[in-house]
Amino acid sequence: FERRGNTHAAVQEHVAGTVVKFYGVVGSSFFRYYSESDYKVSPVVFASVRFRLERLMRRLGLEVYGGDAVITSDGRVVVIDVNDWPSFAYFRNEAAEAIATHIHNRALVQSTSARSSLRGSALESR
Repeated sequence: FERRGNTHAAVQEHVAGTVVKFYGVVGSSFFRYYSESDYKVSPVVFASVRFRLERLMRRLGLEVYGGDAVITSDGRVVVIDVNDWPSFAYFRNEAAEAIATHIHNRALVQSTSARSSLRGSALESR
C-alpha cells in the first residue's frame, strides 16, 4: 500500500455468509437490495436493517449511498463496504428518479430557508 502512496488502510476480518448489495437515497422510498449471487433474490431479513443503515449513512454524511453487507449464519448483518456514488446496478432508472427528487426537494428547502432568513433580516433592520 505504501508504495502506491496509500498511507492509511481499513482492514476487516473476513465475514462469512450471504453477501447483499444495497442502494438507497436517505429520506426517500428508494431502498433496493439483492443477494450478490442472484440479483432476483432479496433476503427478507435485510429489509429490517434499513433504518440502521440510513442512520449510519447520515452519520457518514451520505445522502446517496450503496454498499455491501453480509448476513451471517446467525442472522447478523455486517456492513463490509460503503460507496458514496454506487453503480445502482439493476436499479439505475429508479435511482436516477429518486436522486433527482431528493436534489429538487433539498433545493426547495434551502430556497425557502434562505428567503425566510432574508425576510427576518429585513424586519430586523426596520
